[in-house]
Amino acid sequence: ALWAPNCTKCLIPHKAGPEGVGDWYLLVSTFVKTLDFDVRVIAYDLVTIPFGASQSTRHATVLPGAWLFYVFHVDPESDPAGFQVQVVPEEIYSDINTAVKVNEFPEHGGDNSFGIATCVHCRHTVVTRLKMQKSWYIGVYGNTVGGNVTIKAMQLESCPRACSGNGYCRIMKIPACVCYPGYTGIDCSEAVKDKVYAWFPLDKSTEDYTGNQVPLYIKVNYLGDARFADSAFFMRDAYLTFPPPTASNFTTGGYQPPRTAKEQQFLQAEYDPYKELTVMYRFRMIAAPLPGEGSGMGLGRRVETQGSLDVDKKGMWSWIIYPRVHSNNRHVVFDVLFRNETHEFSLQEGVVYPITGENLIEKLPQTERKFPDFEPIVRTETWYHVCMVFSPTSISLWFDGKKVASAVNSNKWQIPRIENGRFHIGHDPRFFFFERLFFGHIQDVRVLRYSASPEEIRDVAINGHNFFKYRSAEASGLKFKEKGTASNPMVVSTLDDGSLDPDVAPHEAVCRDVRNPNEDAGDVTASACPFQGTAPMWVYRNSYQHSYRGSDADSNQFGLGYMLRVLKDRRPEFVTQEGRFKEYGMKQ
Repeated sequence: ALWAPNCTKCLIPHKAGPEGVGDWYLLVSTFVKTLDFDVRVIAYDLVTIPFGASQSTRHATVLPGAWLFYVFHVDPESDPAGFQVQVVPEEIYSDINTAVKVNEFPEHGGDNSFGIATCVHCRHTVVTRLKMQKSWYIGVYGNTVGGNVTIKAMQLESCPRACSGNGYCRIMKIPACVCYPGYTGIDCSEAVKDKVYAWFPLDKSTEDYTGNQVPLYIKVNYLGDARFADSAFFMRDAYLTFPPPTASNFTTGGYQPPRTAKEQQFLQAEYDPYKELTVMYRFRMIAAPLPGEGSGMGLGRRVETQGSLDVDKKGMWSWIIYPRVHSNNRHVVFDVLFRNETHEFSLQEGVVYPITGENLIEKLPQTERKFPDFEPIVRTETWYHVCMVFSPTSISLWFDGKKVASAVNSNKWQIPRIENGRFHIGHDPRFFFFERLFFGHIQDVRVLRYSASPEEIRDVAINGHNFFKYRSAEASGLKFKEKGTASNPMVVSTLDDGSLDPDVAPHEAVCRDVRNPNEDAGDVTASACPFQGTAPMWVYRNSYQHSYRGSDADSNQFGLGYMLRVLKDRRPEFVTQEGRFKEYGMKQ
């Protein structure tokens, strides 16, 4: 019924079923020489792990020479990038062995579906380009000692949160996020503050996510309403304002800008928001009232009297994302009004006029206007992503990742500086504080000191909402509580930089009971791990040949690295000076 030739420390399994009932006879044949051996009949249960639904953790005890078997099934409708199986003994002397197989039981301690050895104190990390919608069997073998173990099966994800809309997913040996110019991090969720001037998610606070600490002010009129609702900022008779960006010098670590005046004149700002600028945000209008004209986002100086006639004088504003109520009085269309030092134009109308102090909208003859035939027609109670890009070559307006209007710049236009000017969101920046206001929700406001690429605009518009899902999980504690689930998977790029084999991702041969430098402390569980909770780091011996002897490098049961011994020096001539110990080389 069962046959295992040349079998050493092996399992001859028989699956459960009615054909297993009855008497069994076992023949053990030895050839060439006499052997001592043990024969054991083991009854075992197959435990199913609910993979992906919740953090899959089991605690169990395995006897010497016995097996524990677990199975989990990857949902045919899901498409994880990989998974990690942890089997960590609680006793550091344990030699418990782990094997993982696809669609069948492991039959002995060395039986594995992957090109790596089965391991002790280990974590199997499986990342594959093949479809993973199969059944995966975990065999835990007690070997000579047995003991208590913690078993985890956690789901992995490549390019987490679709790179937060701030990058694209590139296939290296494993998929990994390649971030757009202003962002960094494994999910591109961290802003480079030299390039991203301000990023206000506005889902739960007015925090500037870039670290630039740009202040955001909320202006609320009498009986107005300003609050966080539905993971966005709701405004009614209110608006937001913050100072405009200045040029930024980007310097690499350790570099100091020149200090002399002569040297300073050659130091050019790499990111100048008056030559290149991108602004973008999400919005949703309420049904009534519809937004006032010009109440999108803009840079200008507010007048101090209601109905003032000087709102269009020179030096009052430079650009405005300009909503206008459609002639049907139910919908809204958007334009961009722009000025330099001498002229102004409408992006949707495509006309340029000298600055005369008159309203630009009224300068165009009624019969020649394209309004209201602008794209798109914006509806109430619907989320939209709007973006304006100003570059030396063009000026463009984007809605939901689609370019709807543009004009060639040819490096002739620059954004003029407005004395005492401010960025306004939800208010025409030229008018009195309760005139021309927006009514609805605002979210994800970004101001970039560079012209964003079409790919970046599309990804932020389409995938950027993933950033807010991540923030919600973080706020609720799910980021840690349910790590490794389908809704909050572990991130492959935290395990590897793209250099791992495409089908198997072992951590330094995975056979160790402490975490590697690229592992999070929360991903490893073992009560007797001597290094658990310590900061992960590598020390490269080749970099320190001048001071470290070869014998200082050691390989031990806890992993590879340096063993540092601290000894009490009893020699009387070694004394302290000025509160500090005298420094001596390693050989001394």
